[in-house]
Amino acid sequence: MDTLAQYIQTLTPQLSAWRRDFHHFAESGWVEFRTAAKVAETLDSLGYELAMGRDVVDAESRMGLPDEATLAREFARARAQGAPEKWLAPFEGGFTGIVATLNTGRPGPTLAFRVDMDALDLSEALDESHRPFRDGFASCNAGMMHACAHDGHTAIGLGLAQVLKQNGAQLNGTIKLIFQPAEEGTRGARAMVAAGALDDVDYFTAIHIGTGVPAGTVICGSDNFMATTKFDVNFTGVAAHAGGKPEDGRNALLAAAQAAVEAAEKQKNAAEQPAPHSTGFRKTGSEAPTPGRQVMLDTVMKSNPQLTKAVKDASRRAAQAESRLAATSPNGKSARKAAKKSGHNTATMSKYANKVPFGKSMKKDYTIVGPQMSPIHMSLVESVIRSGGYKFDILKTASREDVELGLKYVNNDACYPAIVVIGQLLDNLDFVLDHVADRDQQLTRLIDSFRTLVGGLNKDREAILSSLDSISELSVQTASLVTDAKAPLLKDIKELRTVAGNLDEGRKELDRALQVLPIKLTKIGRTAIYGSWFNFYLCHFKVTVKVPGSSTPLGATYSTSAKRCTLG
Repeated sequence: MDTLAQYIQTLTPQLSAWRRDFHHFAESGWVEFRTAAKVAETLDSLGYELAMGRDVVDAESRMGLPDEATLAREFARARAQGAPEKWLAPFEGGFTGIVATLNTGRPGPTLAFRVDMDALDLSEALDESHRPFRDGFASCNAGMMHACAHDGHTAIGLGLAQVLKQNGAQLNGTIKLIFQPAEEGTRGARAMVAAGALDDVDYFTAIHIGTGVPAGTVICGSDNFMATTKFDVNFTGVAAHAGGKPEDGRNALLAAAQAAVEAAEKQKNAAEQPAPHSTGFRKTGSEAPTPGRQVMLDTVMKSNPQLTKAVKDASRRAAQAESRLAATSPNGKSARKAAKKSGHNTATMSKYANKVPFGKSMKKDYTIVGPQMSPIHMSLVESVIRSGGYKFDILKTASREDVELGLKYVNNDACYPAIVVIGQLLDNLDFVLDHVADRDQQLTRLIDSFRTLVGGLNKDREAILSSLDSISELSVQTASLVTDAKAPLLKDIKELRTVAGNLDEGRKELDRALQVLPIKLTKIGRTAIYGSWFNFYLCHFKVTVKVPGSSTPLGATYSTSAKRCTLG
């Protein structure tokens, strides 16, 4: 280790010289002609096997490529600034990628180390307070500056190449050094991966100098830091008259604007949250909203993959059927064009929906929902519609959030009532779905229990049916009994209601009597038992109760034959 550290220390002057040279001749993405040629020259001198230009950069996968005039101008400038002519040609036209391979000749894995070479599209400060200017290595190329340390990365890559070569006898397997163009804007990696630069790699390492990290500190990770992607989205639409047939339109501009706004919001939210800690590389990317009503479809259905697949399969089958019909139509080309358009429109919300005309027969089971446009006018509308026997509810006053949500899914932004209704309904739907999702386990258990109940009922269906037959026979046999007892029973219930009414009227007196009765009985008992001066006993008792509505009173009598009760 000491020997390795000492060797690296000997490289410090060369590393510093490389970095200052790359910093002085800063070159933006896809035009790193001089930088790439200098790197290739150094790697070749160290004995590395080189693959460059079109061999490691896929032409069709490049993104953010400058125009041909810019590429030619920057290529000529690189030659004028001292780019090695021998190594310059492979990079012409914006193919500034290099893969250097060190094969140890011994079995082992393939390791790849990646560094980047491009500068930012900035103009460097030219004053004495700026060290590169003060020390004479500030960028000489206007509008190009190494403000993200890629000059240091390139120098580190060349230093690593020297260290590996110096210690090659102690290494196994194959080592690849990847010098990537156009890292800024996340453009170059895609083209090199598409060209197969990583096809046989077992372990991959990328580096970046850390801003704010103390000198001598190394931070390692394999989560989503520096992980990103780009994609191109084309929005197409169909024009429609706002007052005539707005439902036939598909607003491409609205869809594109909404996609941009949502992408910015997601990026902001992601930046405010801490990076997740995972054990592997995190997949990146984004789902681009599709035009018009397809946005609504994707938003609502993405949480249910099975339903989404079923709907898309149905749409595909419908389009294929229409295409086959058009192929056999005598109209030929025009019919096929119409079928193609029809099949394309199948992938819209309006085609997925089952259109049912709202008629009088739906009064009892359906409710018409309307927006609150004006309290006075909408109250009149509500009265008129309800007077016709229809159920009609007016939504609460629309908030700004409701309007913005509705604008996502309504093709015609002039249809304000539809915007309000859709926005509020979807907002409420999201609220319901969130609560349903929170109780997913409870719902699952409920469904399982219901399934068990149904299974048990199905298993015992013969016994249940037999019991129902017996109950039916019993009801037939007891019908006459119930019929005969109906009149007296109704009379008794009526009289019982009268008694209950009387008790209710005197409930205060009854409550007081029940409260004091135990006290009175206790006192009387004590007097009867312990009072030597007073004794009494019961010989005869008779009570008569008159029931309201009855002429015959009810009575009860008590009498004893004890000798003490004989008076004669």
